[in-house]
Amino acid sequence: MNKENDINESNVVISSEVVSKIIKTAALEADGVAYISGVTSAIKGVLSKKTVKGVSFKADDESIKPHVGIAVYSGCNAIDIAQKVQSRIKDNIESMTGYECSNVDVDVIDIVVKENNDTEVE
Repeated sequence: MNKENDINESNVVISSEVVSKIIKTAALEADGVAYISGVTSAIKGVLSKKTVKGVSFKADDESIKPHVGIAVYSGCNAIDIAQKVQSRIKDNIESMTGYECSNVDVDVIDIVVKENNDTEVE
């Protein structure tokens, strides 16, 4: 049997928990993001049902459409931060999974104010 045929016939599965963690990690890496919202995920498609709180996505055999809610720090430009989060999530999903990442929906759900001693106040 040809090795190329073996590869094409094999099945690789990336769990939904891994995809959720990629989304969450990418969002938290963006400067200005205070935290990810605590909404639980609702996953549809071919992936398993384990989830990471605060992110959701829809997936089919070829693409992933992420959704995440974030809180930003006061004084930061929320639109710029949301766009950076979108870009990071798209890049990380595509490079780490091989799936196409279509629209990345980001909801800015809160603003976190830092006190003078860098303690967060909600």
